[in-house]
Amino acid sequence: MTNRLFLAQARRSVKKLIAESPESIIIQRQPMTDDGFGGQVPDPFGDPTTVNLRVRISHERSQPASLDSTSAGLSTNLQRFIMTDHTADIQKGDVFEALGRSWRVGPVDPLMKFGGVTGYQAPLTDAAETEGGT
Repeated sequence: MTNRLFLAQARRSVKKLIAESPESIIIQRQPMTDDGFGGQVPDPFGDPTTVNLRVRISHERSQPASLDSTSAGLSTNLQRFIMTDHTADIQKGDVFEALGRSWRVGPVDPLMKFGGVTGYQAPLTDAAETEGGT
């Protein structure tokens, strides 16, 4: 019983973090179909589905490199991340528009606490730069 209460509180905390700096995004997702070998491939004849999400897009913290041999200066190209609550459906490879750019979702990691999922997070890459490869 106690873990359930803690889990509910942790989920509310994730929603509160998202509410501090929310972004509304729309993901167009092609349905998947069986490839005949036990895997899934995009269905070329299926109608895309639309997923509307309220997320937080943030970036990693910039800090000086620790005694490593690197080029001079500090990179300002900080990795961007997306965070959603536990009910959101984001998948690796999803593409959406936000902050004046097109983004592609990387590997999705569940945020676990008190025996349950409190949210999801994933790194973002510039979709225009990754159009040629996945």
